Amino acid sequence: MKNKKQLIEELEARAQGIQDPSLREFVQRMLEIAPDAFYNLPTTKGVHPKDEHGKHGVLLHTIRVVDLALIIADAADMSVEDRDNLTAAAILHDTCYYGPLGESPTPMIEHHLLVRKMAELLGKFLDYSPFERVFEIIETHMGRRFEPPFTPTVSLKGALHLADCICSVWSGKAPYQRRR
Repeated sequence: MKNKKQLIEELEARAQGIQDPSLREFVQRMLEIAPDAFYNLPTTKGVHPKDEHGKHGVLLHTIRVVDLALIIADAADMSVEDRDNLTAAAILHDTCYYGPLGESPTPMIEHHLLVRKMAELLGKFLDYSPFERVFEIIETHMGRRFEPPFTPTVSLKGALHLADCICSVWSGKAPYQRRR
């Protein structure tokens, strides 16, 4: 199991992959103000894999989500702008899992709506309005059972293609490296 420092380095490396300098800086600033809970606490049992239930579980989960998002971005041949927005959203999507200040003793079901609130704290120092698309992506990541409801649409052909791409390139053990 990797330690906190190694996991943070991995996440920061993924943030460095964002091509848009202003979006990359925004993500880095958001990670700087992310609550300690994001870096230290576990994910929810019964929903996430067992190795994410311990110390640094949310951080480990986040790295995995980023890697899978990048595989999907490559499989879908997304533009650089879309890939950057998806990467930023994947990195930030659970930063408020325990609240925007890490104040909750348990995971917050509405955490997907709190990342914007955390950005408002940062907004005193940085204009976050250009990153509205990132917030929209984050705010729908909980799917159809939560507000705002969202059900992704993927064709059967697309679903098989994504499944094949994911299985072909990602073992879950190492960071995903884009094939050129």
